[in-house]
Amino acid sequence: MPAGAIVGVLHAGFYYSPDSLKAQLTRDGNERLRVYCQEKNIHLNQCGKLVVAKDHTELAAMDELVKRGKANGIPLQEITAVALHTGLTPVAPLCRVLRHGE
Repeated sequence: MPAGAIVGVLHAGFYYSPDSLKAQLTRDGNERLRVYCQEKNIHLNQCGKLVVAKDHTELAAMDELVKRGKANGIPLQEITAVALHTGLTPVAPLCRVLRHGE
């Protein structure tokens, strides 16, 4: 199968500029497909997406993704240090919470 083949992934839409056609179509298409699957009793695995920064140099880019995601109406969940260290958030064991200036 070629690399660009359909794999059944619904893109979150937080990479796109909020005023762009891509953002609008992604947001509207996701909602329409979710409704369609629910109406037709088709299972849709809404597992979410984990986006992490490799180090402090990527934190500004992460802030921009959060800003775009909120502007595009994407439900976002921040992983706090408490959730990470108490096991409330099942993420890769080598992840840790970074903050600006840390």
